[in-house]
Amino acid sequence: MALEKRNRPNRVQVRLSDEEYEFFRRNLELTGLTAEAYLRQLIVDKTPKVKEVSELDKNIQAHLYAIGNNLNQISRRANSMGIINVDLFTKSVNEFESIMKAFLEQR
Repeated sequence: MALEKRNRPNRVQVRLSDEEYEFFRRNLELTGLTAEAYLRQLIVDKTPKVKEVSELDKNIQAHLYAIGNNLNQISRRANSMGIINVDLFTKSVNEFESIMKAFLEQR
């Protein structure tokens, strides 16, 4: 049975502060929903359910978010100062993203 494609022609864009965006991203991870599904549930006044996450997963996830945040801060500072080894930084970011993706997929 083919899935019926819904007609959703309207697009909404929202600007968030770094703190708001981080809160939003963490809620997406906790619910396991896409951004679109999460926002649709909020719009129709439903509270998205949090999926079960072990304490170890929470701890690892928090550390991964902290590392990602640190990489972003380092890149901003190095870029503004004009001092960065782009190849090494890109390699590090790609490695981090690969580890983060693998962790999130196993959950």
